[in-house]
Amino acid sequence: MWTPEFDGTNRHAGRKFNAGLGAGRKYYAGPDPYVAFQWKIEISGVTLAHFQEVSGLTVQTEVVKFREGGQNDYEHMLMGQTTYTNIVLKHGVTANTALFEWKDSITKFGRGGARRDGSIVLLDGRTEELARWNFTRGWPCKWDGPTFTGQSAIAIETVEIAHEGMTRAQ
Repeated sequence: MWTPEFDGTNRHAGRKFNAGLGAGRKYYAGPDPYVAFQWKIEISGVTLAHFQEVSGLTVQTEVVKFREGGQNDYEHMLMGQTTYTNIVLKHGVTANTALFEWKDSITKFGRGGARRDGSIVLLDGRTEELARWNFTRGWPCKWDGPTFTGQSAIAIETVEIAHEGMTRAQ
């Protein structure tokens, strides 16, 4: 890692490299990037499950190309509709059935009350919160159970959540 205290010495060979750059050398002073170690989902402020893989934290705004008459050297790039992809959560099957019950409640009791606000939370190795993505009016649109193959592998279930918007809280 480059730090302001780094003097250019190769710690293995004891020689300096990049000689001549001296005091004018630029160092990266920003924070280190987070490691995607562990995730959890909170629905209405209650932690439902921890996950080994989360995908679909995607926001995309459509690009609408518009050609103006007489302007042949460029196209206007207008902003269209913003869409959010479904959040896909994968984790090992446990005794906790809260996400399956949420999905099952839509089938049994109808759509009323199925939509909930929630958060995807990135945790560090000590399970302390590093970052949070909040989604609004989400509901589980798909649940995939584990595949049983007879091999000694962890049983993985997948839950897909459709939602109407997402923001990064921290």
